[in-house]
Amino acid sequence: MQDKNAAHERLLGLLHRLDFSRRWYDLCAASRGGGRPPARDLPAAEQEAALATTGRAFRFGRREKFYATREAGVPGELGVNLVLRLGVAEFILVARVPTGHIGDPFGLLMRKADQRFGPVLSEAPVYPEPWYQGAAELRWVLAEGFGLYAEVATAVLASGLLAGNAPDAEPGAAADCGA
Repeated sequence: MQDKNAAHERLLGLLHRLDFSRRWYDLCAASRGGGRPPARDLPAAEQEAALATTGRAFRFGRREKFYATREAGVPGELGVNLVLRLGVAEFILVARVPTGHIGDPFGLLMRKADQRFGPVLSEAPVYPEPWYQGAAELRWVLAEGFGLYAEVATAVLASGLLAGNAPDAEPGAAADCGA
């Protein structure tokens, strides 16, 4: 069984192989078109309608005000917590291995993988998160973000990481991992 730090390092290695850092950074940069500020909050009904377009099942955590989606039938826990606030979509990877949680917000995972494996991307913005101006842009951000997450989930499941298995399998060997 691997320790939590080793599991986190394996996760960062998987992210590096998927070119996660550059792809997440590019999504964040594209969503900030022309330096315009993010929008005000969308009504809950518009947020939920946009979430429905992902084809995933979500529950809303009222206390911490985030939407959660999880993969069914996986060892440990794998999914995303999503905070939609003030025109910013914060994706948080939830990944539980036998020794504990190893997930983080996508922006932080991007920076950790970036620093560990390089090449170092621009430091601005320091904490990259995609922005949206209205329901149409939110749907686009969700589609892109969950598209990247699906690749991450497939690689994590194929690696045996959630079960605490040491050897990495080839990413992409797991079955479809939709909600």
